[in-house]
Formats: sequence, structure tokens, C-alpha cells
Amino acid sequence: MVPRTDTKNYSALEDLKGEVVGAQIGTAFVDALKKTGLFTEVKAYDTIPDILRDVNTGRLKAGFGDYPILAYNIKQGGFPEVRLVDSYKPTVIGTVAIGVRKGDQELLTKINASLAKLRVNGTVDKILDKWGLTAKSP
Repeated sequence: MVPRTDTKNYSALEDLKGEVVGAQIGTAFVDALKKTGLFTEVKAYDTIPDILRDVNTGRLKAGFGDYPILAYNIKQGGFPEVRLVDSYKPTVIGTVAIGVRKGDQELLTKINASLAKLRVNGTVDKILDKWGLTAKSP
């Protein structure tokens, strides 16, 4: 995400070389951004709203986070001076998982079957649409 006044279509991290960017502590983003050596500074934040606030006020050139969380927070309207960069192609990609006890195959099977059913019958898409999000992966 970047300030709304920044209309550039960023597609890669290199497009932000020399800038100050931010990401949330405990995510895959902070270390990955620092390792690139591209940025003047990579600030670490406790929460996504903290990052949005600093992008909103211009203290950060860009903020990085998980798409659904960013999109939801922006849709709530508390950060009117921030926009998601749709042209950006993520290089740090994570997954979301549900953990079950190692030996609980029955529960795992039920969870997987339920998730598959919700995807096929359109429930997942309806939930994403309700919150102003779109599916980014299969």
C-alpha cells in the first residue's frame, strides 16, 4: 500500500529502492524486505493499522502486509489517504493454515472436506465479497 496521491503502478520491490517502508513484526515481510538491501529503512510495526496510519500520514512511502488484511482495513474507511497497489507482484508469499493434532486424521479430513465444500458451493467467494475482498489464489 502507498499514499493515495502516489499513482505510480509499482510492480516490484526495486520500484521503491531508497525509500522508507514498513511491515508488521512477526510476519515474513520484515526480514525479507531488510535482506534486499533496497530500502533506506524498513520499519517494524506491531499492527497493520499502525502501518496504515504511517502510510496515510506520509511517514512511510509504502507498507507491506497480507492482502486480505490490508484490503479489509482500507475498506473500513479509517485510512482514506491509502491505496492498495494492484500492479504489484508479491515476492514474499505466505500461506494460511489450520493446525490439528498430528494423529487426528479424522478431524483433518473433516476440515479439508468442509473447506472444499465451501469453496465449490461459492460460500468462500460470498464471504470474501461481503468484506470487499477477492480470492487471490485457487
